[in-house]
Amino acid sequence: MLQDVNDEAYEIDRRRTRQHESMTRFGLFALRTEEPDALLQGACEAVAEGVGAPFVKALRYREAHDDLLVRAGLGWPPGVVGEATLGADHGSPAGYAFLTGEAVRSNDLRGETKFRTPSLLRENGVRAAINVPIADGDRPYGVLEADSTVPDAFVPEDATFMLKVANTLAVALERSAARQEILRMKERQRLLAQEMSHRVRNLFTVVHALIGISERSARNEDDPMAAFGILRERIGALATASTIGTADARSDNASVDPAMLSREVLAPYGDPVTVEGDVPLVPDTWAMPIALVLHELATNAVKHGSLSVAGGKAVLRWSEEDGTLAARWSEHGGPPFEGMDEGRGFGARMMKMVLTQVSGSIERTAHEGGLVATLRIARPADAAP
Repeated sequence: MLQDVNDEAYEIDRRRTRQHESMTRFGLFALRTEEPDALLQGACEAVAEGVGAPFVKALRYREAHDDLLVRAGLGWPPGVVGEATLGADHGSPAGYAFLTGEAVRSNDLRGETKFRTPSLLRENGVRAAINVPIADGDRPYGVLEADSTVPDAFVPEDATFMLKVANTLAVALERSAARQEILRMKERQRLLAQEMSHRVRNLFTVVHALIGISERSARNEDDPMAAFGILRERIGALATASTIGTADARSDNASVDPAMLSREVLAPYGDPVTVEGDVPLVPDTWAMPIALVLHELATNAVKHGSLSVAGGKAVLRWSEEDGTLAARWSEHGGPPFEGMDEGRGFGARMMKMVLTQVSGSIERTAHEGGLVATLRIARPADAAP
């Protein structure tokens, strides 16, 4: 009898020593490791060594599926890690540990009445299991589970040890997530600075081109100052486009609504101009060319087209087909159309120039009520809506 007691005490002492050493090694590993999968696998190895379990797994809760996915593990056959799932409800030992934040020790799964035994455990001959939650504060991550094919394989101290491993793992995962977020923020700041530099260069390029065209146009005008007045209006349209184009600057994929942009640009022309059609968002780099072209079309309509007479109207209709965005500007009720400048005028050259920035084009035709112009821009293959 005394020998049995001594043997049991010796085994308990060995178990504690093994768990202490395993916990120390995992703690040091967690301090220098940031990769989540490596941390999960390291925790599984620490548990396997500490409690002598042939099967260990780390489970990650998936909110979209309301289940627990095996993210890492030891001893399992192929097709388990990364694929197998367990229930996240109170009837599952792992689910109960996850939902309550308590350790669950089941030393005889065949006789278990409180929980159902998952098929994964039955198929691999598991008779005993311990489940402990992986949680950092109020944000549970998942469950750490040890399984054995031997009944009564685990003692209460094993659950305490596994909770220590799980808590250390949770802190390391939280630190890893924070580190990754910092890196993402730094990368985002770098990209924003790069994008801002790119936009500023583009803006100066467009303004420089507008000034050059205005200067040449002013030489042929009876009133040279009128050309500079038009230039001022076009730069105002640029400002509107820039404001709308950067309104969603906090987004990683900044975009604009073409219909909303059109209404903003065309608002000064009042009720005679209507915007129809809804299309998916477009890259915000398209805002400036679109705004300048629409401003040019509306300005021409006020000077020479349907908006120059009482009762005249203009309709802008947006559509998209096979990845190509189209805006059809049509004038109605205007004076007799006297022909176009065939692309030689200031406005025509300006529209073509700005549309080249987005690989766009514009086609202008005449009908009885005035001008019809169709702007087309093809979305890149990797930018489908």
